[in-house]
Amino acid sequence: DSTGVVDIVAETTTAAEESTEATTAAEESTEATTAAEESTETTTAAEESTDDEEPPENVIYGDADGNSEITASDATYVLQKTLANSYELPIEKKTDNWIKIIDVDEDTYITANDAALIFQKALVSTFELPIKK
Repeated sequence: DSTGVVDIVAETTTAAEESTEATTAAEESTEATTAAEESTETTTAAEESTDDEEPPENVIYGDADGNSEITASDATYVLQKTLANSYELPIEKKTDNWIKIIDVDEDTYITANDAALIFQKALVSTFELPIKK
């Protein structure tokens, strides 16, 4: 009976179209999620200082509060900055070159990676930050 075959073909075609639509929707959802993750992953671009002045020789890289020591608080401050660019680090009030002090992995961004490296330095004093001095 040709009517039965036509019905089966029509059902198969409809199922395939629905499957394609579901796949497209899933791909769009994945793309939206990826875009959202990328926008929240790293927040602060390290802008070059307009006067290109280098930090002083006695600078302590990773010292986000400017108290001359690396502590877990420094890592916490940097992490806060990655989450809210409007957050002002204590070191920002003390020098215009704060980005060069905080961007310890020198990737030109203030990221959670900088916070993690600073935290590692706070925990293990012999750990060397990757920043080129």
